Amino acid sequence: MLPQFSRAGNFEPKFYTGGEMRFYLPLLHDIIASEKPALIVTLGLGDAQAHLTFCQTAAQHNISSSCAAIRRATLDEDAADDPGWQRAQKATAEFFPTISQLIDGGSTTEFSDGSVNVLLIDDVDSAETIRRELELWSPKLSSDALVMLHGLDLERTGSTQKCMVNFRKGKSCGGIP
Repeated sequence: MLPQFSRAGNFEPKFYTGGEMRFYLPLLHDIIASEKPALIVTLGLGDAQAHLTFCQTAAQHNISSSCAAIRRATLDEDAADDPGWQRAQKATAEFFPTISQLIDGGSTTEFSDGSVNVLLIDDVDSAETIRRELELWSPKLSSDALVMLHGLDLERTGSTQKCMVNFRKGKSCGGIP
């Protein structure tokens, strides 16, 4: 398995902000480079490093991937005031216009059932939000989809770990306080 993930040593992210996601960018690069997924969805844009790493990897390796980032609608922040959203818009327009799709407060209706190969849930601190997103997105996942959650060990409201364990077992995350 080690040779499969040896590419990261040569990976230099174009869109590095030094945020919390920085430690995972080589891993995200290797996953995309080796698996070549057709559709990658990032829920919660955060600082945009993960989404832009997906796009950069697809472009550099000539992978026919579509990368969608969905910014969660929030009452206290407009997209125009979100630095990650602004960074992603600029990079998409300049480098990834055919690869990247940015959706502000979007829904699952834009995606076909079984079409999502990689789903990253990022920039969320509520187990309830994670539970809802997993339930909403489950029909959209391909049979061999990879679901990643950034920040599993963070202290959150509710039991995120229990939710992910249940999800992997094909059970609902329901009942999480």
